[in-house]
Amino acid sequence: MSVLQRYFAREIIRSVLFVLLAFLVLFAFFDLINELPNVGRGGYRIQHAFLFVLLGLPGYTYELMPIAALIGTIYALAQFAARSEFTIMRVSRMSTSMAIWMLARIGVLFVGLTFLFGEFISPQTTEIAQKLKLQAKDAGLSHEFRSGLWAKDVIREKGITGEVIGSRFVNAKEMRLDGKLIGVKLYEFDRDFRLTALIRAEQGDYRGANRWNLTNVSETRFAANSTGPQASIKEFSEAISSKSMAQSELVSEITPEILSVLFADPDRMS
Repeated sequence: MSVLQRYFAREIIRSVLFVLLAFLVLFAFFDLINELPNVGRGGYRIQHAFLFVLLGLPGYTYELMPIAALIGTIYALAQFAARSEFTIMRVSRMSTSMAIWMLARIGVLFVGLTFLFGEFISPQTTEIAQKLKLQAKDAGLSHEFRSGLWAKDVIREKGITGEVIGSRFVNAKEMRLDGKLIGVKLYEFDRDFRLTALIRAEQGDYRGANRWNLTNVSETRFAANSTGPQASIKEFSEAISSKSMAQSELVSEITPEILSVLFADPDRMS
């Protein structure tokens, strides 16, 4: 790369980074103001608010990089023109195609950085920020619903493989930071969406390989025709079977990694 090309790239990159930094400071200031009402709740202190805002900056970097690149490039080119440097560059044998090629290479650099922040850095820091906030406030995740968080699952013939034979709705009062579910309820339906089982558990711990360990379980199962509109009270009562277990294993496609998306800010999801 010639001296001219290095100078051209350095000035544009410097301008883009300056604009990006200005945007990040502005957005961080507004985020910090929004976090101040949470300071004092539980163990949430001002240092947690600063760290929460800091961890949110990669997400803003991903969102603001295209705008900063546009404004920064225009500003740098305007400065070249104001100082008559374009004239000097043309005298130095810089053609229009060469200028476009240099801009394209700089653009590829910023595209790569945007992809890096959007696909790898931002999702990680956003999840860490949300977990930090909940941990500092000594709170679990209930997804801000009175009934807790909900997730839909499928029931297959052979665990997580085979043909789908029904559906399952998972309800938990709270999800802890370690992925543990508190106050679990499972509603299982057959293919015709008839209720076949109602399972309650005090808590659920993920054991890996799509398996959850449920503790203090009470299970109520309904026969195939017991929940229909024509079923009599006697038939309904006879078709119900209940049992209690200290522990039970649940095979599910739902994992803590899937539920962890609830920690993400919906405004940052796409």
